[in-house]
Amino acid sequence: MNISFVSSGSEQLAITLLANMAKQRGHTVNLAFSAALFKDLGLPLFVRLFDDTNLVLDKLTQQQPDIVAFSALTQSYQWMLGIAREIKKINPAVKTVFGGVHVSAVQEIALKNKEVDYIVV
Repeated sequence: MNISFVSSGSEQLAITLLANMAKQRGHTVNLAFSAALFKDLGLPLFVRLFDDTNLVLDKLTQQQPDIVAFSALTQSYQWMLGIAREIKKINPAVKTVFGGVHVSAVQEIALKNKEVDYIVV
């Protein structure tokens, strides 16, 4: 199985651990990373100038994953939903899995989003 993890802003230990476990079990593992520059500074002009969302989508398109996995913090959750929405337009068969602090805190709300196929708490 081909699994792509999406990460934003900084390294996340959960992704590192899960990717390693998946590799040990013979799965192909990829990463689509957003630097998320200036998103935490409240500078909308710079956020737009340095927006790398299309690069993340291009990377996911190239990787052709069966599963796209997200580890969402509250500040990145809406952005990740947007990535999931767009990747499902490109490949409707792809499955999305959301985990992370935000999803663990609001499980029922996360599952109401049509872009979210599964959650991990």
